[in-house]
Amino acid sequence: MFLDNRIFGYTIILDMNLFPNIISDPEILNGKPCIRDTRISVELIMDWLGTGGTPESIAEKHPKLTKELVMEAIRYAARYLILALSILSHLFLLVKMKEEK
Repeated sequence: MFLDNRIFGYTIILDMNLFPNIISDPEILNGKPCIRDTRISVELIMDWLGTGGTPESIAEKHPKLTKELVMEAIRYAARYLILALSILSHLFLLVKMKEEK
């Protein structure tokens, strides 16, 4: 299964076989990627990480979370960010080339 998200008209497709515990269901959190069998989004995991949480301390926040699930969410976010930055870099170069003409 692949998760299909769009950024500036470009499609980011992630191979969800690499992230078996991350789901995106329009009925859950409006389709935000989240940890399977929870309503905990990848975004929330990243917010907790950004405010000083560790994978271990984040896993303690919910009975269904484990360190491994938190790490999978972090890997998912990293992969998504790499692809999004790649698209933005491409767009920047296109704009720059257009300006130079």
